[in-house]
Amino acid sequence: MVKCKKLLSMVLAVGMLTSMSTSVFARQIREFDDVRAYVGSETQVSSMALTKSNNSNAVFNYSGGNSSGDRSLVTAVIRNSNNASRGSCSAEKGNRKSFSTSAQAGYSYDLTVSKTLNGSSILVTGSWSPDSY
Repeated sequence: MVKCKKLLSMVLAVGMLTSMSTSVFARQIREFDDVRAYVGSETQVSSMALTKSNNSNAVFNYSGGNSSGDRSLVTAVIRNSNNASRGSCSAEKGNRKSFSTSAQAGYSYDLTVSKTLNGSSILVTGSWSPDSY
């Protein structure tokens, strides 16, 4: 009986340690308004990075900005703290894109946007997440 109690105590202790050391992150989403996007130059959408929580695709939602008739393409790039690209996509206003990245769970990333085609700069409004779920 003493051996069973000792074994049960050890199993419970290991289970508690395992559950305490496992980190679970919630999916983070960042909304942004009227970020100026230029051709050939990236603009960071916020000053705060988001932490990737799982191995899913990233998501970019280009919901608005310039006048309603403007269908400009925008390129969104996920960058790590060393400013290295970890994935990108292009989208027209009104589109949501899910795209693969080499970003890893537990690390923080920023998003930059640029106008894809020639012409004047545009305003970009939308949201993004390093995780699609």
